Amino acid sequence: MKNIAAIKKVSFLPKPKTIDLRYLLFLLLLTMSACQPYPKSPGFTGADGEIKLITVAPGHFHAALLQKSALKQLNNHVQVYAPKGAELNAHLSLIKSYNTRSENPTSWNEEVYEGDDFFEKMLREKKGNVVVLAGNQQAQDKLYLAVCGA
Repeated sequence: MKNIAAIKKVSFLPKPKTIDLRYLLFLLLLTMSACQPYPKSPGFTGADGEIKLITVAPGHFHAALLQKSALKQLNNHVQVYAPKGAELNAHLSLIKSYNTRSENPTSWNEEVYEGDDFFEKMLREKKGNVVVLAGNQQAQDKLYLAVCGA
């Protein structure tokens, strides 16, 4: 009997405390708000013209391949940001050839910004929702990282 009395005196359970009703209400509201479903982001729906292309420093013909054919989801107004030079001119010539061919011509309207600060301007303006990067691989690596962070 002495051992049982000793066990009763040593208890690992804390003494029950009174809980403030405001604290309990706060926890209940917090739990209820955390369990609410997040609204879905609209994302791409497939609507006509909803994809707005931004082409950055098109230094390779692959940058223009997405525009070889007209797709209804692609907006025909395309933003192009690039440094001045032969690579940009070659890209624009290729797009022009798509627009002026006799069979299945496209109707791309390229709005071009040329300048050394092309990348910073593109990040500031954010005039599209899909970025096309195809060019000098060494230069493109840092562009990939910056675009993904924007």
